[in-house]
Amino acid sequence: MASYIYVIIMLNIKWIIEGSEINVARQALEYVFNVREGTCGAGTGDELPLQFDVTAWTEYADTAISGHEMFCPYAYKKNGTVRSHDLSLNYKYLDPDTEWYNSLKIKEWYHVNVVTDRITYREDDHQLPELKESYPIATLSDGHWTLPYFDCGGGNVWMVTYSSPIFRLEKGSILFRGVATIDIELTYMDINQCDGNKTDKSSGLDVFRGTHRCQSTTKCIHKKGKGFVSGAYSCECRKGYFFPDSNHPTQSYKGSEIESYLRRFGVIEPGMFQCSACTAGCVTCLNDSPCLHYHNTILSICLFSLTVMSVLGILTCAVFTYINRKNSVSITCRSSSLHRIS
Repeated sequence: MASYIYVIIMLNIKWIIEGSEINVARQALEYVFNVREGTCGAGTGDELPLQFDVTAWTEYADTAISGHEMFCPYAYKKNGTVRSHDLSLNYKYLDPDTEWYNSLKIKEWYHVNVVTDRITYREDDHQLPELKESYPIATLSDGHWTLPYFDCGGGNVWMVTYSSPIFRLEKGSILFRGVATIDIELTYMDINQCDGNKTDKSSGLDVFRGTHRCQSTTKCIHKKGKGFVSGAYSCECRKGYFFPDSNHPTQSYKGSEIESYLRRFGVIEPGMFQCSACTAGCVTCLNDSPCLHYHNTILSICLFSLTVMSVLGILTCAVFTYINRKNSVSITCRSSSLHRIS
């Protein structure tokens, strides 16, 4: 296997690979993670097979420029400066796996529109007779959008490419002569791996939805502005759970750390990257402190017994008073101001 994995990521059901769509998307994210410009070779290749018939490739394109079998001027902007060079010197775009070129090269072009213009040229100080010039033109539907890929030897970034065919009319036949392309850089486009919901706006990169690694007691929160990288999310505790490390600055797990652990060890053991359950009666909590008063059985029995005794004493006094309500009570006092009371 080459030291660098050349990649054209297939982001839909055209990928020929076993497993669910989520697993396919997760495998694609592994390619996104492993691609590095420092180990990038020239051109692109396919690690996941493209679903087109490569046997249709019969011959290379005719010589585009006299004296050169290939010619591919390429311009791009980097660090505020426009750079350009001949891509054909170190980019194997004639390779059958180069989607942006060969997806158009292998097609049959029988129904291309041919237009005729009238052109008058000048020679010295007079005009030449008007000429008719016929040539085939490509429409927007004739072009091809590639799937996202890492462009090695060109822009050296993740991108998608729109290719438009270039035709030539020769003896009444329409010949494919090359392509004109425009690239859209994906570097600053976010990959959202969190679960989708009805309130979210749909995106062309929604294929990665649901590929997060948050555990059952946590929920995935997407981190915007991270660009075209995997693990751009955090796993925050769900309602009814708290983060076990009270001193942790974010009180959540980083998605990049979870995925890095998974790449290293291959599996997440039960209990890892989980939150702890709140104590009984707590809807939300920051730690395991109780939210309800715990029942003390012994104290409750003592208080209940005292209450019962007090009630019985009061009832006893009430009954005694009622029974003896007509009996005379004598009170003798030394004070001359008090008399006998009957």
